Amino acid sequence: MRFASLFVLLALLAFTVPVPAQSFGTGEVVLLDSLTPVGGVADHITVAMNSNGDALATWSSSLESIGSPDAVYRRVEAQFFLRIGKVKWIAGARMTLGEGLFSGDSPIYPKGDICRKPDVVSVGQNFIVAWTRLENADSDNGRIESAFVEVLSTPGDAIYHTESAGIGFPIISANPRWGGLMPDLATDSSLGNDTAVIAIAPLHEIRKTGGFGYAYDFDLVACVIDYSQGGAPQVSTPQILDTGIGFDLFPDGNGGNQDAFIGGKILPDCVFDSRGNLVIVYEEFRRYYAVSPPAAEDFGRIHVRRYALNAGTFILLDANTLYGQEPTYLQRRPNVARSPSNELVTLVWGEVEPVYLTSDVKQVDLDYLAFPPQIIDENIPSGPFVNETIPIPFQFQASHGMVMSCEPAPYGRLMPYRIGGTPYWRKTRILTPYQPWRAALDVLEDDTAHGRPGHGLMAFGFEGRLNGSPRTYFIIQGL
Repeated sequence: MRFASLFVLLALLAFTVPVPAQSFGTGEVVLLDSLTPVGGVADHITVAMNSNGDALATWSSSLESIGSPDAVYRRVEAQFFLRIGKVKWIAGARMTLGEGLFSGDSPIYPKGDICRKPDVVSVGQNFIVAWTRLENADSDNGRIESAFVEVLSTPGDAIYHTESAGIGFPIISANPRWGGLMPDLATDSSLGNDTAVIAIAPLHEIRKTGGFGYAYDFDLVACVIDYSQGGAPQVSTPQILDTGIGFDLFPDGNGGNQDAFIGGKILPDCVFDSRGNLVIVYEEFRRYYAVSPPAAEDFGRIHVRRYALNAGTFILLDANTLYGQEPTYLQRRPNVARSPSNELVTLVWGEVEPVYLTSDVKQVDLDYLAFPPQIIDENIPSGPFVNETIPIPFQFQASHGMVMSCEPAPYGRLMPYRIGGTPYWRKTRILTPYQPWRAALDVLEDDTAHGRPGHGLMAFGFEGRLNGSPRTYFIIQGL
């Protein structure tokens, strides 16, 4: 199976000293050219590969070292990788797309700005990036910004289009509190050139309950971003696709709440099916006292919704709700993928025990050509590691599978992968020196145009550590 040999090859080649920002080939690990200071953080990398095999990586990093008073300020950075041969690339300049701004530096919001957690999607030859800007304060101020990254037909670095230096085009204003407001992008040829859908989950309200605390309700919101006319994008009216989606505080094992959970919530992820319809997945976790009448127990679930698009309007076609093996556990971080040759959509997520936070990963394939749509459970067995988390799906030709992150003692962080239909995980042990975490990937399935019929490419990013400091890394691998 070609995807199996891919990761065996990745394991063999990844044990190299990271190369600086220069020309590189498949299997070489690239340390991204970040402005992050020593002692800072670079994380939440996302990657995309265009129809030519060029790639763009985006990530967020801190403006100051972690020990400084202003370490909270974050920026969104990007770097373009131009394909200059069959299996060779050259790195472009690092660019700041969304700058974190101190209160004295003319920020968007009075108490200073934080830019973080970007997403990127290729739109033909070009790319669209989106990220969150929020106020450095306990306020409702936040918005989604975007940039258009133009790839020229002549060799050279990409051109980055933003509203102004360090400030993206404003897309949607929304409350980022408690949920993180992490955007997700998806595109399809039916949308037209240089156009994508964006989905977010802003806070709707915090409700006082009669139980042990508050209930936290979120909305699911989506719109279409169209850069085809040049300049600022045309943005369709944001549409609320679902409301009252819960993500409450974790139980403490004694009937009450743990401290507030820090991190993204609801976390919509989207992809287009083979008929050009949008599939959106998102999570929900409810404490038993947050519904009326109170439920018998807490519950977690994954929602799957499919929409047709008509002139920027989202029309619901069907909806499903998925549960894990334990109904009271959190079902976290759903992600979907589909490559052009596939009619199935691959969905993965993590199931998390809510008190001790041990976790396993799940995978299903969604068949939207069946009537009614079918959910094919891959029946991922528990183990072999503890705290299996942050699964990312992949497809290549007939292979469907996932990459995950885990921390099994005594190895430290590992990033194993599994191909659907096989009973075991493959360990990329050779990545251990980088302490890999939170994978991101994108696949160019058909590389015939570059003399590689039957073969493809994968852009792969992950978080790691350099001299103890979090950094982001990038690889391109031949399939």
